[in-house]
Amino acid sequence: MDDERLTGELQKILTACEERRLTVFVIGAFSVRAYDSLFRASQDLDLAVTAEEWPKLKQLLESLGYTVAPEQVWITAVKPVGDGQIEINIALNGVTDLDSATTYPLNLHRPERHQPADLDFPLPVLPLESVLITKLIALREKDVADLLGILIQRGETIRPEQFWQYAGAADLDRQLRERLRQLIDHLGSGEAISIWYDRTGTILTDDDRTSMRTVIRRLLKSR
Repeated sequence: MDDERLTGELQKILTACEERRLTVFVIGAFSVRAYDSLFRASQDLDLAVTAEEWPKLKQLLESLGYTVAPEQVWITAVKPVGDGQIEINIALNGVTDLDSATTYPLNLHRPERHQPADLDFPLPVLPLESVLITKLIALREKDVADLLGILIQRGETIRPEQFWQYAGAADLDRQLRERLRQLIDHLGSGEAISIWYDRTGTILTDDDRTSMRTVIRRLLKSR
């Protein structure tokens, strides 16, 4: 699905949510984009909503032509468009990594509205530190690329005390320390360079890697 069609659909959904006073979070690639950290091509949309708000979001999506899959930890909504389809992945109550069965709960936050430089509408997202947490929990290749984008563009604005406050509230301190160390290993082994190049077509410089390691070590030291 091309980016223009995806962003147009996202704007339509968010406008409808706002009209209905429905609280929803944009997660995934668009949450990183909201902080102008990285433009990463995405083939779908990712949203998160509480169980309380889910029936209203389900009704809204069905009114827009989506077919909603049976309710699980992640719910899929699909709508045919032209010769393709738009797919929305919806996290219910928390952002869950299915491989580790680790969940970052939504009830710690209200959405923050951030408008990317390349879009003309704001996105309701988690705080930057919480976006970082959700990406660390999964740590797949695309998540590594997102994390590197955050660390390069927003590393100096990450608040260690807030990061660990959110991590503690979600009982994820130990796991996140391990993930941060893994990310340092990726940077040292050259794996991060390969992932970054595959995802963005650009090269990570030595200065980039040094500054990212500095941010990660600052986070680890602060705990």
